[in-house]
Amino acid sequence: MSGPENKAGSFRVVDRRRFDDAGNARDDADITPERATTSPPTPSPTPVPSAAPATPVVARPVADTPPPSSPPRPATNPFASAKPTPPPSAAPAIDFGHFCLSLATSAQIAMGLVQQPGSAAVTRNLPAARQTIDILDMLQQKTTGNLSAEDTQLLEEILYTLRMQYVEATKGP
Repeated sequence: MSGPENKAGSFRVVDRRRFDDAGNARDDADITPERATTSPPTPSPTPVPSAAPATPVVARPVADTPPPSSPPRPATNPFASAKPTPPPSAAPAIDFGHFCLSLATSAQIAMGLVQQPGSAAVTRNLPAARQTIDILDMLQQKTTGNLSAEDTQLLEEILYTLRMQYVEATKGP
């Protein structure tokens, strides 16, 4: 264990962060670097034998050199006043209803009722459709009593519609 220990065997925690939660510089922060940022020693040129033609010796950087020090951070948080702006094509906020509708669309794609996004192909994968319907049924069972009236009604309608579509899909070719 690094750091000083008490006689009771406990340890001491030192907050070494430079900024508080609001992004302001802390007065009591320990800002001493852990390692010195000295320049690495330059390698001495190797002597060139007199029989060989004279070639310039190029110094190569040493692999274990510390990275250059970064500029000091500003005392204030530049992002504190900036309001996040959603991208122009932001998707709607995800809630339980959107999640259920997404699963229902996946089941319809698997039944071949809806084209796959990005292609004109319509494929049927009835086991995948059945699995998605079973997942929605499990969600209905596990969330009983915990959903709003709108979400409960939406989930019931989705399951009824998907079950009827599945029965029709298994009848036809």
